[in-house]
Amino acid sequence: MSRNEQAPLYVATPGDNLNDGITKHPAYGMIVASRVSGSADLFGSSVSTDGMVMITIREADMHHSHGHDTPMANKVVTEIYLTEAQWVGLISRMAIGSGVPCTFRQKREGPALPVPQIPPQPSAAERLRRRAQDMLDKSQAKLDEAFAEAKAELAASGLSKAKQAAILSPMSRMNDHGQANRSYQTEVLRENTEKLVTEAKVELQAHASSVVTALGIQQLQQGGPITLPRISIDREDATDA
Repeated sequence: MSRNEQAPLYVATPGDNLNDGITKHPAYGMIVASRVSGSADLFGSSVSTDGMVMITIREADMHHSHGHDTPMANKVVTEIYLTEAQWVGLISRMAIGSGVPCTFRQKREGPALPVPQIPPQPSAAERLRRRAQDMLDKSQAKLDEAFAEAKAELAASGLSKAKQAAILSPMSRMNDHGQANRSYQTEVLRENTEKLVTEAKVELQAHASSVVTALGIQQLQQGGPITLPRISIDREDATDA
């Protein structure tokens, strides 16, 4: 099945903070459920309720600041109210019938439009490596710019070439040393990131095994059958489903 994909758009934030910016995409969103108080008559309920569950869906962006990624919501897409019973029915009886009744609080009018999908993205380790490399490149560019400005100032100072060379020599050695260190630091970061990802996978697999084991023991104690959901890890199968 063909996919209508659109790459996320990164917009840098003006300022001196490296790698600060916002990533935008039409498919980015956030959803939150919260309990609200107050009397209301809701669709599908024959009695007035004093407590409701509100579900809000908003558009969202990913904000990048000082090495941290934070999803942040903005414009409301829709907001609905559910009774407590409807909320329980929603989360306990998934994919049964047409769903449970709900009451719109906010919604956008007009036809539903297809949203471009997010193409396959780099892994967290690769994003970290790219961000670190970009930060090092920008830092080196600033050093090169400062070195060029100092060299130009010395050339206009009237000092002899020998004196200018004596002043620039330690600065040049420092700049070269910094470049060599940055290459080494980049390689160390890559190796440590790969090690961290491998260790995280092991921990997650161990945790998943312990959860499955605990669920199986609990089900055996209750005397019921053990039923595990079918899980597909194939991207194309998951997309076509």
